[in-house]
Amino acid sequence: MLAPWGIERSGIPDPLNIFENASIDSNGALVHLPVVSRAGDHITFRALMDLVCAVSACPMDLNITGGDRITDILVTIRDQESINKPD
Repeated sequence: MLAPWGIERSGIPDPLNIFENASIDSNGALVHLPVVSRAGDHITFRALMDLVCAVSACPMDLNITGGDRITDILVTIRDQESINKPD
């Protein structure tokens, strides 16, 4: 899947879950908690080098992790020139 970029499956890191509400219980088990993020919540990343990135809205509508529903996601990618350009 990432072979065109020279990345093998073993080189794919664990996901970074930004808006998932989870905790570790006293037995070390992952516990999924009700979602606390709301429509309009956002985060901005700045890439300091070329990268390959995959993004997904939580596709799980069968438990509280995704708020019991599938939601949309908006991703905007801008280059440095467009960031520095006045509106």
